[in-house]
Amino acid sequence: MDEPTALLCSDNLPTAWEAVARADPRPGHRLVVVGLGAVGLCAVAVARAQAAGPVVAIDPIADRRDRAVALGADLALAPEDALEEPLLAGGVSSVVEASGSSAGQRLAFTVTAPGGTCSVIAVQTAERFALSPAEAYDRNLTLRFGRANVLATLPLVLTALADGRLHSPAQVCVTHPDVALRDGPQAYARFAAREPGLVKIAFRP
Repeated sequence: MDEPTALLCSDNLPTAWEAVARADPRPGHRLVVVGLGAVGLCAVAVARAQAAGPVVAIDPIADRRDRAVALGADLALAPEDALEEPLLAGGVSSVVEASGSSAGQRLAFTVTAPGGTCSVIAVQTAERFALSPAEAYDRNLTLRFGRANVLATLPLVLTALADGRLHSPAQVCVTHPDVALRDGPQAYARFAAREPGLVKIAFRP
């Protein structure tokens, strides 16, 4: 296993695996991933390994949408185009929210079909959900929030990598694999600014 893949196995890949599994993917049923940071991009790759499809990826940054297509997404959309997309008409049964933003969360809830499941894996900082209890009730939604149990999920990821069901997304996700630790503050500032072309950073002392 190469170092970038090992890096993803320490968190992002198991997190994505659990997020997709919580969304109850089924062969032939559409799955949407909202937010294409490292976890969201890994979720696109994992969705293929878990036999979901078609897979639709949503993010405001064009570079990240291109990366999702490279990992197997059937379609990649900007958020403002998602609600007009015929493939999403009526909503989809499985949605992964990996953006961490209130707008992303709201979009994820909106594209979840009545009776569907939305798996929210992104770290949450908002004080309120972008969905009222009445909306969730009326639409019979299943909502799953929470951190991933990385240690419990890692064996599933390693097995999928070993048997070829999961192709490592490291070359697409780990965009900066050799950044000097002394350059950390600048790298974090670039990451926070969502600089195009920057997704995952690996530091070296």
